[in-house]
Amino acid sequence: MTDRQTISWIFYAVAIASQEKPADVKGISMIADGVNHAVSTQKELNLAIAWLLKTQLIKEERKKYALTKKDT
Repeated sequence: MTDRQTISWIFYAVAIASQEKPADVKGISMIADGVNHAVSTQKELNLAIAWLLKTQLIKEERKKYALTKKDT
């Protein structure tokens, strides 16, 4: 899987996991497993979360993550 595919997969998992409230890494990983039928590695999670935070597509709140409300 390419980095872009991994980031997309984790972004989608964050979106699902944080629908009601920010989600922790464990919750995101569980959703990612359900989406892709593969457990994400710590390296994949770190890569995706770092990139998503840097691009402000997600935000961090007390070690939990949620989508941002970014205008298009």
